[in-house]
Amino acid sequence: MSYCRNCGAQMADHASHCANCGAPNTAQQARDFVNNFNNTADFTHQMDPRDIAENKAMAVFAYLSFLILIPIFAAPNSNFARFHVNQALPLVIASFVLSVFGGVLTFFLFPLGIIFWLADVAICVLLILGIINAVQGRAKELPIIGKLRLFK
Repeated sequence: MSYCRNCGAQMADHASHCANCGAPNTAQQARDFVNNFNNTADFTHQMDPRDIAENKAMAVFAYLSFLILIPIFAAPNSNFARFHVNQALPLVIASFVLSVFGGVLTFFLFPLGIIFWLADVAICVLLILGIINAVQGRAKELPIIGKLRLFK
């Protein structure tokens, strides 16, 4: 059981609003956001299990900045590695652009540095999610950028 933050009345865990005062259940809204954030398309069933087993390391390399070139050239025929290259490439490009522009703009306008730092944190979170998916042998789209395909 959870408690209403507005009036303190007990609420069912999955209630969207307090029955006593009508205030929204922010804990449930937070749980829904987290559950929906990583609820993205999973293409693992379309991949060959041998391809996944043989190319997990290549998929992980895709998320490690300039090492993205390793799976591009070492596993050009692997659908699993190619999938993860497509997931990682927008993040690697965004990270590079943020590093260059963030460094220059932060020098002149410090408050912008905080925004760039928050964007870097978001990119790191997505990279970690991608690495977790690769290590677990899943071909699952990343939140926010998962539908982008920059590499054919």
